[in-house]
Amino acid sequence: MQPDRGAAAHTIVAALLLLLMGGARAQSNGSDLGFDYLLLARMWPATFCESTKCDQPTYNLFTIHGLWPNSASGDDPVDCDKSDAFSRDLLTPEQLGRMSCEWKSFKGSNNGFWSHEWSKHGTCAKPLFQNESGYFGAALALSEQYDLNEALASNGLNPLAATAATQAQVQGILEKEWGVTPILTCYKGALQEVRMCFGTDLKPIDCPGGGGSCSSKGALDLPYGGEMPPVCASYFDGVPSASNVAAPATGSSPSPPPPPSRGGRPAPGAAAALLLAAAAAALAAL
Repeated sequence: MQPDRGAAAHTIVAALLLLLMGGARAQSNGSDLGFDYLLLARMWPATFCESTKCDQPTYNLFTIHGLWPNSASGDDPVDCDKSDAFSRDLLTPEQLGRMSCEWKSFKGSNNGFWSHEWSKHGTCAKPLFQNESGYFGAALALSEQYDLNEALASNGLNPLAATAATQAQVQGILEKEWGVTPILTCYKGALQEVRMCFGTDLKPIDCPGGGGSCSSKGALDLPYGGEMPPVCASYFDGVPSASNVAAPATGSSPSPPPPPSRGGRPAPGAAAALLLAAAAAALAAL
């Protein structure tokens, strides 16, 4: 009987998170972190680019927007240490490779986007993650362990092929998978972001206050954003190729081409192993 390599991958990621949290707890020792929980926002790029002018091609997969420290009072911390400037030199090659696909900027440069997220949100998470590499590594690990694209695809809603989804469908899938209800945000009837909340122990929780901007009880559009770049195929584990991708419902949109073959990607778990190595490097610097 073949071992479940996908389960092994998630075990590796869980170990990574324990390493990160162990180092953080040893440093903070229960002191006030300045926030109560973390919000992991993942966006549908094509909807984002309908709400603003993008200058980079998009693709039909959810990507990371950010990992944001939040306060239960609603007074969320931002820009906590303006002296701590972002430097890509502090990130490992493995982290940068993943971020270029999973945390991609579709408006401006990746460096500008990551710098904004670090300055506004990451510096406020330093009491938990200690440094830039720890913060970005934790965000990547959470997105890997709670893989939104994989969860949807394994429940009949493959992002590579989907053109619409209902709020109840998305929330139901993630509640089934992880036991918490995500917040969905929309833009003009199209799904824009799926947000999950985590306690400071990095375990999923229901987001305080709920909410979201999706008021429609009907289908939410998932505008077609293009095929996944072949260079990114190894980073999106568990999302099966769609051999017959249906054309979007709107006649003005072009029929999407088939997604690229994933035959050459690393075995499941390889990406998670890279994250584990990145976490070890981050902790060595603590």
